[in-house]
Formats: sequence, C-alpha cells, structure tokens
Amino acid sequence: PRGLWGRIVAVFWMFLGLFLISNFTATITSELTLRQLQGEVRSLDDLGNKRVLTIDGSTAARYLLDHNIRHTRVMAVQEAYQRLESGQADALVYDAPVLQHYAQTGGAAKLRLAGGVFSRESYGIALPQPSPLREDINRALLQLREDGTYRRIYERWFGSDN
Repeated sequence: PRGLWGRIVAVFWMFLGLFLISNFTATITSELTLRQLQGEVRSLDDLGNKRVLTIDGSTAARYLLDHNIRHTRVMAVQEAYQRLESGQADALVYDAPVLQHYAQTGGAAKLRLAGGVFSRESYGIALPQPSPLREDINRALLQLREDGTYRRIYERWFGSDN
C-alpha cells in the first residue's frame, strides 16, 4: 500500500490476522489440555473400546450388561484396584462412594475419577418389619440433610459433592 489509508487497512488486517491465529492456537491448546485433565472417559459412550472392570453381582455389572458394554467381572473391589493400577484394565465401573473414597485415599496418586455418575442409586438401611426405629432413623437422616451435616461428612470422605 502506498497511501495512508492503504497502510492503515494493511496494519488493521495484520493485527486481525495475528488475533485470529492467536485465538485459534489458544482454543486448540485449551481443548487438548482439558481432555488431558479430564481423562479419556467422560461418558458411557467412551467405554466402548476400553478394558472395563466391574464387581460381580453388583448393580454396575447389571448396568453394563443392559447397555451392551464389554466388561470383565472380578470378585472384590480390591482385585479391581490392583488390575487397574497394574494396567490390566482402563476403567472400573462401580459404586460412586466406594470409588470416590479410594480416589481420595489409597488411589490418590495412581488413579482418578473420570466421567460422571451413570446411574443414580440410593443406599438403604434394612430393619425388621415392623421396626420402632424406622421413624427415628428417617428423622435423623432428614435432620442431617437439612442442617448441612450430611454435606460436610460427604466432603470429608469423598471430596466435593459432584
């Protein structure tokens, strides 16, 4: 460009080009970093080509069967941890509280949780029929939820409530 306006337009396009290239590079880098931090398993669909473990007889085993996901069953969660840590498996699908506790304690340096909860399930307390303790237990559990005690206990043993 020979004129003043031509030079101004050229400088504008030069800076716009630098901005677009920088933005593109930052987006690609962020996406790759995020994938690395989150792991390869983020949803049920990501388990299709993985070596998946679960515990025999668990609701997780039934869930994997119902969704046609190939998996290997082991008898105890400790065996699953060992296989996972030794590289014999890529993922373990089991009860979230059990896995969260292990990820916070014994497996903290070796394993991490990936993906979310596939199927929400609740635990129960079995009592003989009819039990005079049923009403007291229900009230105590409700009180723990309402006053925040449950959340504090959960965060202490499992980390943040996700």
